[in-house]
Amino acid sequence: MKILNHRFALIAGALLVFPALYFFTAAILNYEMGVDALWKPIDAIFENPANKRMGWNINLLILFGPILAFLLNFFSIVKIKWQNEKEQMHINFSIRKHWVNMFIAAVSVLVLASLFAYLVGENCK
Repeated sequence: MKILNHRFALIAGALLVFPALYFFTAAILNYEMGVDALWKPIDAIFENPANKRMGWNINLLILFGPILAFLLNFFSIVKIKWQNEKEQMHINFSIRKHWVNMFIAAVSVLVLASLFAYLVGENCK
């Protein structure tokens, strides 16, 4: 049973994970290394109090985008097959070799791990 087209998952996942990946890359370059070339285009969204409404929508995209990207790509590459019998239930997992989808899923996990590490590090000082 094919749940999700891997090409759709690839495109949608890349579009969902890109804003978070761009934000983290720009923030690290700007605040830790002093390179503000990537931060300047998004500075008005995150730093200007007049754009709080737009910033809230972007924050939701940064949080939930990688989660959705991971789920889309996970279900496009993992096939789950189960068979229910009288006394047993057989579950088989197989992974399709769609390497780019696996890469998008891995990038999504990396972005989510970075977000979690930032959350823990910032709030446990």
